[in-house]
Amino acid sequence: MGKIVILLMDDDKPVSYFVDSIANYMEPDAKYHWISLLPDRCVGVVDSPNDAGIISFKLSIHDVTTN
Repeated sequence: MGKIVILLMDDDKPVSYFVDSIANYMEPDAKYHWISLLPDRCVGVVDSPNDAGIISFKLSIHDVTTN
């Protein structure tokens, strides 16, 4: 199964990110998820993981294809 990637951007530069499996978001009645973002070390805008950010979101992924 695939992955989701959430990016916190500063214009066109990624500042921090979060990666997780799609399997964790297949619940039809999605609940809010609080996640800690990780700093993008390649860009170097955020030095400490404590400063990368925390966000909450609700995501439900469904297969809507019909046979």
